[in-house]
This record gives sequence, C-alpha cells and structure tokens, in this order.
Amino acid sequence: MSFLDVVKNVFWLLLDKVLRVAVGVYVFSQMSSGLGQESFGFLNYVLSVIAILGALVSMGMQNVIVKYLVSKKSGLAGQSIVLTVIYTQALTALFIYLILFLSVFYLFNVENVYVYLLLGVLIVCRPSDVFKYWFESNLKMKSVVMVENIIFVLFSIVKILAIENGFGVTGIAFIFALEYVLSAIGLMVVYALKREDDFEVRFNRGFVLTVFRSSWPLLVSSVAWVGYIKIDQIMVGIILGDVELAYFAASSKIVESVYFIPAVIISSVYPYLFTAGTGSDVKGKSQILYSVLTWPVICIVAIISLFSDDLILLIYGGDYSSSADVLVVQMWCLMFVAFTIATGRYLVEVGQAQLIMYRHLTGLFLNILLNFIFLNAWGVIGGAIATLTSLFVASVLLDLLNKKTRFLFGQKIRSFYPLPIFQRMFSYEKKQ
Repeated sequence: MSFLDVVKNVFWLLLDKVLRVAVGVYVFSQMSSGLGQESFGFLNYVLSVIAILGALVSMGMQNVIVKYLVSKKSGLAGQSIVLTVIYTQALTALFIYLILFLSVFYLFNVENVYVYLLLGVLIVCRPSDVFKYWFESNLKMKSVVMVENIIFVLFSIVKILAIENGFGVTGIAFIFALEYVLSAIGLMVVYALKREDDFEVRFNRGFVLTVFRSSWPLLVSSVAWVGYIKIDQIMVGIILGDVELAYFAASSKIVESVYFIPAVIISSVYPYLFTAGTGSDVKGKSQILYSVLTWPVICIVAIISLFSDDLILLIYGGDYSSSADVLVVQMWCLMFVAFTIATGRYLVEVGQAQLIMYRHLTGLFLNILLNFIFLNAWGVIGGAIATLTSLFVASVLLDLLNKKTRFLFGQKIRSFYPLPIFQRMFSYEKKQ
C-alpha cells in the first residue's frame, strides 16, 4: 500500500462525509417543514432509539475488526473474519428486532408502531456494515462510497418528492427502510465482486470469543458513546414532547454535521505524530495534538454561534427560531467531543483503553441524571446544557481523578493558548 493509496482513501472518505452532510441537512430541513413540528419530533425520537439499538448490534467492532484484518494476527482469511462477524451481528440484530417488535405491540401503548418497525429495519441491515470493514482495511473505500452515495442521493430525492406530495411520517419511514435494505444489498454485491479470496462460508466461534476477551472495553465504550450522544433527544421527547424535540433535533442535526471535522483533523495529524516513541515523548506529542485541534474547533464554534439565528432561519425557517439558542449551547459540545476523540486515541496508544469505557459510561449516566433535572427546570435548552456539562466532566474533569491522565488536564487547558504550538511543531520536525 503506497502513500498515494492512503491519500485516495482519505479523499473518498472525506467526499462521503461532505456529501452526506450537505445533502442530509437539506433533506432534514425539508422534512422539518413538510412533516410539521410534532411529526418531525416523533420521527427523530424513533431514529434516536433505533440508533442506540443499532449500536448494540455493531458492538463498536469496527476499529477492532479493521485492526485484525490489517494485521492478519488472527490467522484467519479476511473473508472468514468478515463472515464470522456478520453471522454474530445478524443473530444479535434479529434478537434486538424481536424485542422491539414485542415491545411496541404488546408491552407499551405506542402510537405509530409501524414507524418503529419500519425504521427498525436499520437494525436488521446493520450487519452489512461489516463489509465496509474489509474495504477500509484494504484502502478500497472508493467502491463503497460510490455505491452508498448513489443510493443516498437517489433516496434523498425520493424523500423530498414524498414530502412535497404530502407523505406522512409512516411513508417517510418506509422510504428510510427501503434505503437501508438497498444499501445493504449494494454493499454485499460490491464485496462479492471485489473480494480476493475464494468464497467460503465458515463461522469461527473462537475468533468471536477472542475479540470479546481482548477488546470488550472498547466495545462497551463504543456502545456507551452512541447512547451518550443520542439519549438527550430521547429524554427531550419523553419529558417535553415531540414539538420541543423538533426544536432540539433541528439544532442537533447542524451540530452533528460538523462532528467529522475534529475526527478528520485527528486522523490527519495522528499518524504524523505517533509514528514512534513512548513515555514523555508520547506525552509531548499529545500536547501537540490538542493544540492543533483546539483553535480550528473554536473558530467553527464561534462562527456558527455568531450566526445561529440566521442559520436556523435559512435552513428551517421562522417556525424553528427557538432552535437558535439551543444551537449556541450545543455547538460548544464540539469542543469536548474533539477532546474525547483525541484523548481516546492517546489512551489506546498507551494501552489504557479501559479508561475510555469508564469515561463514556460516566458521561452517559451523568447526562441522563442532568437531563432529568435541567429539562424540567429550563426546558429544551436545559437538555443542551446537560449534554454540554456531562461532556465537559467526562472529557476534561475526569483527567484529574487518575494519576495516569492528570497531565492531560493541563495539556487541554494549555491548548487554548495558541502561540507555543508553532514552537512545538517546529521542534518536533527537527527531531525527525
């Protein structure tokens, strides 16, 4: 694999993110006006529930499986790994979907049960993401990006046409479900055409047990993280209702659309810094990572916060003006999401992955507790404050409770002072 292969792979990944953000926000804005606030809020409530259940299916395996596929340490052919993980996730998905089916029909008095069951198709289709792990490990994401985005753009057009023709939330849910199914089929077909080893159906139980034994902290933390960033929307829907959730979800979509920016910065800087070195050398590189990350994120947060009223008006219209104040608070979550990602990469580098799990679980439980308090006290903006507070505690203050991470607290604080970063970068280059 050449450096050019890496650059091409990054390009296709970035193209995928940018296209999905641009088209996704536009389609989201059309649904917000076409469905009305109550139906739009209900749709986002169900999507948040499905996102958390979908995380239970994938179990945060992506980075772990890609690592095994790249290193080939498992002794299994790439296809055996892929099919073993798919079988495991497929069984999990069917079990979770069965629980969802029984819950909405028999255990709860749930309105619009068909919306749950249609969007729940995402759970059943989630195992198809495993095919992407193979493409990622082989730096061949171009085919995946092209197939997924063709389907994504086509169905975005279908959703807009459906809204213009008066489709309700059940009709939109059906379009989502059909998109999930065709995307899964597309991934399967592309994998069948691009795979390099002979087609062989073999389930390896030992590999599954090995993955869980060696990587369970990362798996738990990944699931906790999805719950962490989605639980606020669920609690807003439960405590305040679908209309307030519509305001909250409208703001959240804008914030989530820029989450990929710190991830891209970290992915670009990380290989440059962490090529070698241990001890204090790694600590010095982590300071550079935080410093490079902080000010670009601050600029993004400041610009969007400054023009929050205009942005909400442009995307959603005057009916969603209440989302502007929520957006200002939620945008600052980006700063601590960036710290969370960077700290996670560092902790994996030094063999402290279990600390990531403790942080995410702490943040999840704190977010739930604060949402109960703040939503009742301050309304929808209280949910944004609860998430911001829990992210700050989990990504910054928890550094102080462990002597192995205490220095990270100081590094994050120092990263807000921009001048030393240039000196650190130049001194690091001289050492290379």
